[in-house]
Amino acid sequence: MGKKLFRTCTLATVMALVVLPGAAAAQTTGTIVIAKDAQPDSAQTFGFTGGLGSFTLDGMPGGTVPSQRSFSVAAGTYSVTESPTVGWGLSGISCADPSGGTTTSIQTATATIGLAAGETVTCTFTNSFGASPGTPPDLSKVQVGLVDTSQGLWHLIDSKGKAVQPFYYGDPGDVPVMGDWDCDGDDTPGLFRQSDAFAYLRQSNTQGIGDIRFFFGDPSDVPLAGDWNGDGCDTLSIYRPDEQRFYIINELGQDEGGLGAADFAFVFGDPGDKPVVGDWDGDGVDEVGLHRESTGFFYWRNTLNTGIAHGSIFFGDPDDRFVAGDWGRIDGRDTPAVFRPSSSIFFFRHTLTQGNADSELAFGKSPWLPVAGSFGVG
Repeated sequence: MGKKLFRTCTLATVMALVVLPGAAAAQTTGTIVIAKDAQPDSAQTFGFTGGLGSFTLDGMPGGTVPSQRSFSVAAGTYSVTESPTVGWGLSGISCADPSGGTTTSIQTATATIGLAAGETVTCTFTNSFGASPGTPPDLSKVQVGLVDTSQGLWHLIDSKGKAVQPFYYGDPGDVPVMGDWDCDGDDTPGLFRQSDAFAYLRQSNTQGIGDIRFFFGDPSDVPLAGDWNGDGCDTLSIYRPDEQRFYIINELGQDEGGLGAADFAFVFGDPGDKPVVGDWDGDGVDEVGLHRESTGFFYWRNTLNTGIAHGSIFFGDPDDRFVAGDWGRIDGRDTPAVFRPSSSIFFFRHTLTQGNADSELAFGKSPWLPVAGSFGVG
């Protein structure tokens, strides 16, 4: 008969093979939290790449995109890099790491996180709004802003080119405009609700309801704000696209009533032209201009009546959104600027002459609509 073989088992071997009731497996994972701190708060989104994958964070807490994200991952080393965002400089990366295994580099916009089992490491990327790479405009007299019409959120720039705290005003779909409705020198929000042709004007750059409400025009009209008689007060007027006709009036409605006939009514432009208001000749009275997207030309008149353009220049690209103001030279004459949705950059021309942009400012998001005025903020 063959020999029987027996394997000797020690107590240690048995204990190694048996999991005692109530014993827990050693923890091998931890948590990484990546947070965004935008200064000031902004609905700008910021992109990240690296060992945690690609994701975005919003600079506005409580927005549709989260301002921080948590990742439950295996213990180990992870690099997280923030992608460049035009107009926003990375001013700091701070990480709370109980085990001290994390390093950061602003130069490379990267946090290298050493995650130990069972711990939570939180890294906050701080961005400050700043000038774009191009020459910044002189906004000491007239500033620009953007309105997120999907939620009625207004983002304004102060006279130093810095973003101020945004505020809510209006309903989704309202058409924004800025004007000095109370003659105090500050331009404040106005809204034209195309569904019912009602205007809602506010007399401060703060959240709230309309201080002045009245009916004016037809539902498809485009609102225009301007000082049409040089009295230092802006009034609301309209451009009717299907007629290529401007209707200018030198008073504001009140008490939710209507207005009478326009003081000026005249035809200017072609179908598809987009209206702009500015004081092109520096006489203290606002006039009208048009951007023709099909050709890229900007046309203006120096009087409020029918006629051909008093001047024209080639400026801007199709889909650019026009505003006007006295920037650059600050000589009392308004000149055009465009907000380019494809790059989220304002381009400013300092004279009514043909040429490339003289200055630029990166700000906002592509769907937002530009406004301009002397905001008195910041």
